[in-house]
Amino acid sequence: MRKFATTRLDVHEHEDGVVELGGLKRPLPRGLYRIAFRTDAGDGDHLVELGYAATGLDNRCGVVRLWIRCANGRAAATFVIPEEATDFRIKTADRQLFAGTQQVRLARLSSVVSKLASLAYRASSQLSQPSQLPRLARDAVGIVSRHGIGGLIRAVDASPQVMLVEQRIEQRYRDWARREESRIEAGREQLEAHAAALSLQPKFSIIMPVYNPPPDVFREAVESVRRQFWPHWELCIADDASSDMQVRSLIEALAAEEPRIKAVFRDRNGHISEASNSALALASGDWLGFLDQDDLLAPNALYEIARTINAHPQAKLVYSDEDMIGERGERCQPRFKPDWNLDLMLSSNFINHLWCVRTSLVSEAGGFRRAYDGAQDYDLLLRVVERLRPGQIEHVGKVLYHWRMSATSIAHNPEAKPYTRLSSERALSDYCHRNGLAGKVRLTDGSFHVVHALPSPPPRVSIVIATRDRLELLDKCVTSIREKTDYPDYEIIVVDNGSRQDATLAWLARMEAEGAIRTLRQDGEFNYSALNNAGVAAAEGEIVALLNNDMEVISAGWLGEMVAVCLQPGVGVVGAKLYFPNGTIQHAGITVTPDKVSHSWFSGFPGDYRGPQSRLMRRQRVSAVIGACLVTHRALYREVGGLDEIDFPVDYNDVDYCLKVERAGHRVVFTPHAELIHHESASRGKHVTPAKAESLYRAMALMKRKWGDRLNVDPWSTPGMPAELGRIDGS
Repeated sequence: MRKFATTRLDVHEHEDGVVELGGLKRPLPRGLYRIAFRTDAGDGDHLVELGYAATGLDNRCGVVRLWIRCANGRAAATFVIPEEATDFRIKTADRQLFAGTQQVRLARLSSVVSKLASLAYRASSQLSQPSQLPRLARDAVGIVSRHGIGGLIRAVDASPQVMLVEQRIEQRYRDWARREESRIEAGREQLEAHAAALSLQPKFSIIMPVYNPPPDVFREAVESVRRQFWPHWELCIADDASSDMQVRSLIEALAAEEPRIKAVFRDRNGHISEASNSALALASGDWLGFLDQDDLLAPNALYEIARTINAHPQAKLVYSDEDMIGERGERCQPRFKPDWNLDLMLSSNFINHLWCVRTSLVSEAGGFRRAYDGAQDYDLLLRVVERLRPGQIEHVGKVLYHWRMSATSIAHNPEAKPYTRLSSERALSDYCHRNGLAGKVRLTDGSFHVVHALPSPPPRVSIVIATRDRLELLDKCVTSIREKTDYPDYEIIVVDNGSRQDATLAWLARMEAEGAIRTLRQDGEFNYSALNNAGVAAAEGEIVALLNNDMEVISAGWLGEMVAVCLQPGVGVVGAKLYFPNGTIQHAGITVTPDKVSHSWFSGFPGDYRGPQSRLMRRQRVSAVIGACLVTHRALYREVGGLDEIDFPVDYNDVDYCLKVERAGHRVVFTPHAELIHHESASRGKHVTPAKAESLYRAMALMKRKWGDRLNVDPWSTPGMPAELGRIDGS
């Protein structure tokens, strides 16, 4: 087997900064590639966009963003082409990058090289944290036990794409973090002056329970508080009867050095909740923050929280992004969080660190509860947020907390404290009971799934399917619904857009005669929005489900899950997790972007890829979901005007509808617990014809004009992620 299969492509440069790569004799298969060429550009990294035309059923255009590294007159980058593709072009802001370049070499790494690269990356990342090697071995054993050796091979085979996304973020984050630390420290004097000028001057009581802390890291944790730009703080330390007698001496010495440090020494060990409550009893500030004994606050942490309180004086809870401290002291594994996301909070404690809350609210909630040790923060957070409106919870999109990894910490090893899962499950079940959410809590793939109970009787659902011929798709879709769906009350409305094939017409007539479907005839030019609007107008159900004719049901409970979520207070739209026929992800929620309007999260990635913070496995609020499988309220559909037949007859009608629903005050929710296969766009054929491309660009321009600033930042994705790191959504 050859190590590389190399293709030489000619370079044709245009004045607009676009470089066409010509001379490709046949489409390139999906896989891991390396591009290399000579360059006159200076040493450094250059962000470019590699555009291509996909050769699949929809023949859409795709874009891969990659960093090309230049050194000593040579340029190279490794990247993934996620699907069979042709017609490559590169857009760059640096005209010097390809100046004088006649050819580039594009080499596809063989499957063996791809697997070795993936294994090398995974091993190197684990070797940097030696305590995690046993976990890596357990993961491999678990895959083999469930799926055999073939499953392990498939996991490794699928991982180069995952590897490149994670590796790119990790490498660039470490460099960015060092630069950011220097920038923040250089601006200390200016930020301290700005802090003094703020009209609201909250005092923060930092709660720190301790038990036998390692002295060095404990000193670092305390010092991170003392180095805060914000001067109005106190550190409330509760020693939980440490058996190491040096701990008391160390705490007393630190308190003698800094009058803002308070300490209490418990007579007996009561574990973390009781120790935290002892620290709470020392607090005199109007706001509380929480710091573990071996973690660190960024020096600007309390300043950024105070600045947010001044900008949003109605806020009662403020949280930030965070990262990890590796076993060698490096900052790594950033956790960029969405804005307040109730649905995600009911899947996991995504807030975690840092969070600050009004002291009076914690008193009202009753403080920490010993019965929930291991998940005491999650339990308290749930009791706090149920007392708040969404506008009273603010997110600071900056990394203000550094969570230290260790062999016994759940920062990197969720199995380190197994009792945490049980306490979290109990805390979440209690929340559901207190708030009248009927159902039960299940643990699925390390995330919680609140299985909401349907009312009795459940509402009737009208499934609307637009179609034109392609009987093989329509029959598979309808048959899979009827044979696999366990929801008790639904109707199927097929909106026929001018089918002409005898077999299709006979099938429609037979199915309608059997009472399996209702058929609406809607002739004329294809207008997806108009077809679905006609179907909804004829619907009898309180809930409507828009479904493409190229969908295939694979799980019995898909409709029950989507309807149950849709019936939750404040929810207006629900979308499912969709897969391509090869098992890769097609849809896991849609993010909005200022350039391309929208992007489907991690489309083309392995079906079991968990995503950042396992978010692809968790129910959560999103900006939009795909119209190929969309559940909503019939009354709400009519209230916001349904799908826009005029401006968005084909493209972006689903994104536009979801944004209208959001504007009307309702949430759009993605659930991974409803799964279907999407034979994407098979029924419409190839997408990139001149007329269809013109339609797409027109719709894109209309979306940008209509929604403007709403497309600039997606609050439900990773709004705090620095642009220098690229995109974390797999695009």
